[in-house]
Amino acid sequence: INAEDGNLILVSQRDVHVPNAHVSSLKSVWTNGDLIASTGIDQRLNLWRICRKEDGLSLEHLLCSVVEAGETES
Repeated sequence: INAEDGNLILVSQRDVHVPNAHVSSLKSVWTNGDLIASTGIDQRLNLWRICRKEDGLSLEHLLCSVVEAGETES
């Protein structure tokens, strides 16, 4: 989390594997600063907790649920 503006910066790490996370590209990410919700093309909804530690931040995977979402028209 950027201390100046409070923005959350996500950094991709290709060698990290989280069981039951997304198996496809992300469609959206939402956060309130304590939790992160992510949805993907795989129709999975994941909920993560942001854990603040002295040496930085980590994510705790709380929930994975497959949701059916219809396509929206632009």
